[in-house]
Amino acid sequence: NPRTIFLDAGVYSSSTNDERFPIMIRDFVSIRGTSPDVTIIDAEKAKRVAECINVQGVELSNLRLRGGRSDNGGAIYVNNSTLSLSHVIFQDDSAKYGAGIYAENYSFLDLNQVAFVENQSKYGNAIYADNSNVVLKNATIANNTGSVSLYCNNYSPLKMINSIIWDEVSYEIVCRGATGEVLIAYSDLMNGESGVRENDYILDYQESNISEDPKFIGGSPFNYTLAAESPCIDAGTSLFEIGGDTLLYIPDDQYSGTAPDIGAYQIISYSGISEITKIPNNFRLYPNYPNPFNPSTTIAYDLPEASKVKITIYNVLGREVRTLFDGSQLAGHYSIRWNGRNEQDNPVAAGIYFIRCIAGDKIQDHKMLLLK
Repeated sequence: NPRTIFLDAGVYSSSTNDERFPIMIRDFVSIRGTSPDVTIIDAEKAKRVAECINVQGVELSNLRLRGGRSDNGGAIYVNNSTLSLSHVIFQDDSAKYGAGIYAENYSFLDLNQVAFVENQSKYGNAIYADNSNVVLKNATIANNTGSVSLYCNNYSPLKMINSIIWDEVSYEIVCRGATGEVLIAYSDLMNGESGVRENDYILDYQESNISEDPKFIGGSPFNYTLAAESPCIDAGTSLFEIGGDTLLYIPDDQYSGTAPDIGAYQIISYSGISEITKIPNNFRLYPNYPNPFNPSTTIAYDLPEASKVKITIYNVLGREVRTLFDGSQLAGHYSIRWNGRNEQDNPVAAGIYFIRCIAGDKIQDHKMLLLK
């Protein structure tokens, strides 16, 4: 696509680079970040992040959309448009209708490996659809605040495959208005089928669904990667067809185990480190975020091939402070956090530190500043 905007690692906001919100996206424009761990578009609770109005062929990928705020569509407002999302995280967005996305007027949403986490809304912690079509594949909707996770109004068909909804809500899905269809397969809903209020819609709730704690790694900040004992691991499907059409296809080299995992965070090489993006072309250690930081920071890196990896923190004297990871990993994008503590789990002093990533015979370093 010649209309592709590539965004490097960093925070794009009004306070950092005078970004203006909402971002008005035009026909057949693609916006691609480096990864949702390091490419962050932050509206800082002032306005919604982006709008798609009467546009077609819009694609967003490898981004984190944060701090969006509006009455409808906290992060993205979609009107009579087609929007495809891949490897996108919606976090800390808020709206009365659709904290993540508000779609209306015959819009079409195709969402693949997306996460809606820690958002706030009364109707639609993730999505509010009004006369629009929604397809969710490998989505994670969790730890949001509101009464409904997905809201389908009027004729708004919903198809959800390989996805998790784990919100403390009255209903995970509410459908109202004209008759539509809701298909849910290979997914994990906190309240199971009883969490879907279909009203006049036709519900196809398949036996492949489960209602079990997905067992995220958790912690602070919360890590939505699946823990090793998660029932969602190997519980999805790589192929789903309906009416002769292929709704979902995941090649064998895009997942490990006997089947894809349920949710947005596919476990490629289990190490307690999250992976949500495609296999990269080059080895790269990204600048940590935030930097300066207090008390913790995120470190992300790309592996183009399977490697023996070691991630170590050093002080300005070159002395080793802590080893964050030492083991083998498959190709992929990874991120890990440092909490500002040494090997003895004691807080370290404020000052300059260095992060070193060794992958096979490749080495990269970055400087970090810890504040107190």
